[in-house]
Amino acid sequence: MEATESTKQPKARVARLIPASQPGLAPIRVSGQVKPLTGRAGALAAVARLYDEHGDELKQLADA
Repeated sequence: MEATESTKQPKARVARLIPASQPGLAPIRVSGQVKPLTGRAGALAAVARLYDEHGDELKQLADA
């Protein structure tokens, strides 16, 4: 018997927790597939990640 739209079982959605970018914040719950950010949103996310990882070094460079 061939599966039709009415006989197919719905795929279960998987919920995952993504760590919060700032300490003290609760993780973000995400359902389904996580798509990579592209364009302006991706660039802003990359800058935010760099600042989180190297913020102290950037402040020292700005003060120099």
